[in-house]
Amino acid sequence: MRRKTFRVIVFDWGGTAVKNRSADARKVARALQDLLRLDVYVVVVTGTNYDNIERQFARHISGPCKRNLYIC
Repeated sequence: MRRKTFRVIVFDWGGTAVKNRSADARKVARALQDLLRLDVYVVVVTGTNYDNIERQFARHISGPCKRNLYIC
């Protein structure tokens, strides 16, 4: 089996990455930060406002790897 490398991961936030806007997203943040550190671009697509994503998720990402995080 051939191993595949992904440079970009794009996904919906509410109902996909987390159950809802009040869910604890620290585990998701840790896993995604590991990917960001490997120079994978992470793109979160959401219908919620940035403040909700910042509070629930983005504030848990730190360091230079955060430059590969996009929230749309």
